[in-house]
Amino acid sequence: MAEYYIILTFTGVLVFIATYAGIIINNQVKISRNRSLGWLVSSWFSWAVANLLVIISAVVDFYFPHTESNLWEYVIIISFFFQIFGVFSLTLFIDDNAQSTASVIKITLISIIGALYIALPFFPDHLVFNEFSLFQVKFSLFWVQLAFGLYFFFIYFLWIIRIWKNSPKSLRRITTTLFITYITSSIIAVFAYVLTLNRHNTSIVALYAFHGGAILSITVAIRVEPRIINILPFVAERLLVINRTSGVLVYEYTWSNEKRENLSAFIHGIQKVSQEKFQVGKLKSLELDQGIVMINHSEKLTYAILTTKSTKYLQLCFLNFKENFEKEVQNNKIPLEGVVNSADFEFGDKLVDMYFKYIPTRRDN
Repeated sequence: MAEYYIILTFTGVLVFIATYAGIIINNQVKISRNRSLGWLVSSWFSWAVANLLVIISAVVDFYFPHTESNLWEYVIIISFFFQIFGVFSLTLFIDDNAQSTASVIKITLISIIGALYIALPFFPDHLVFNEFSLFQVKFSLFWVQLAFGLYFFFIYFLWIIRIWKNSPKSLRRITTTLFITYITSSIIAVFAYVLTLNRHNTSIVALYAFHGGAILSITVAIRVEPRIINILPFVAERLLVINRTSGVLVYEYTWSNEKRENLSAFIHGIQKVSQEKFQVGKLKSLELDQGIVMINHSEKLTYAILTTKSTKYLQLCFLNFKENFEKEVQNNKIPLEGVVNSADFEFGDKLVDMYFKYIPTRRDN
């Protein structure tokens, strides 16, 4: 009986932690305007719902044992779905912030594990309830659940490593603490899980403790220092807005102290050649040895950002900046022909602070 209350208590704490984490990260979505953070919000809220369903099924089945048992099996299967969606969302969040597209290998792997995780409970004796109304997984479902847990550990570990590796000196202390905390909790959870394999319910407590500790540690770290959530594996250097017709630089923002003269003229020249000489259309990017120039166009302006790497998150920031820069030009009826008055485009600094607020730069290192 004590085991019943211990497991429900751990599950309830995990629901609270995941909900709290979702609220904290959702606030960061509003502040940083990083829409890819929405995947992290979805991940934490999904875990909250998944574990809430476990509590509901256990409590109701325990106090109302005559309820149709199959109903609670379906509730548990639904909770498995939310677990899968939570890890799937976490995968998309991590990949969006690290690269331009999601990893096909990781998406395929979690999809296969997820399909098995949902399908196997329908097989006889794979999902059973014990005398305390707590579910147990057996046979193939046990190994699938273990694979699922290892996958979660793997991608979460990669995320923590990336945060620690790419953190600037000003954040190195807190990211090192986060890294050590994660490794320590992981080791403890693994040992606890292995030692209690013969008592499945107790081993679940070990996994819940690890999962709750992982979510809580990153949430507390973000609460203390919000910049942690936006430690990204690239560095932005320069942002340019160029008149497409004349090639005149109408706005520039620099995150680096390095001088890169005539970059706007170079981009405009390449653009002219690609359209007029080779007729291959608009220039979208320039690959460099140690970076990339991402390029976007409107009817009259060309937007370019020099960065060490292109990621989905940076693309969203760049697109948001471009769309709102265009709106400001139109709303203020700023002329783009003839002599350009740089003072007319001072609003660009505000947009940079709004949409590139947490972009890592060389000044941070």
